[in-house]
Amino acid sequence: MKTFLKISLFTISIIVLLFVLFLAFFTITDYKPDATFDIHNTDHPDTLKRGDTLTIITWNIGYAGLGNKMDFFYDGGEQVRTTNENTQKNLAEINNFLSNTCKPDFMLLQEVDKKAKRTYFIDETKHLAGLFKEFFMFFAPNYKVRLVPLPATSPMGFVHSGLLSLS
Repeated sequence: MKTFLKISLFTISIIVLLFVLFLAFFTITDYKPDATFDIHNTDHPDTLKRGDTLTIITWNIGYAGLGNKMDFFYDGGEQVRTTNENTQKNLAEINNFLSNTCKPDFMLLQEVDKKAKRTYFIDETKHLAGLFKEFFMFFAPNYKVRLVPLPATSPMGFVHSGLLSLS
């Protein structure tokens, strides 16, 4: 009986220790951006003249992963991420809309992945900046975690995502 009790206490202690280490890891590695930071590039500022128009778009692109073929688990669905093929297709459609249909002077895009398992580690910031070479690009991370542990059966994994402005 004493042996069973010792083994049980040891097992419970190991489980508690692993849980505490799990919480400590995520607390220590939690992304904490500075409250403010300077972003500026004034090499060639453009100015508008009276009568000129300025076209602006703000769009949550859903990291090019939340298209009509996605059954996202946070919305009660089954999938953690769409296929690589669908991600590429969604990104191409976003590019087409911005380049050919909308043609904005200023873009503020939300949920743009710089590096994430959910988008097959495609650097969407680099991809979009490559399409709009004449634009200044600024990226501000707002979601940077080593591991999104949900859902438990298939964790979302590493995510480095944020806001992208192109002007």
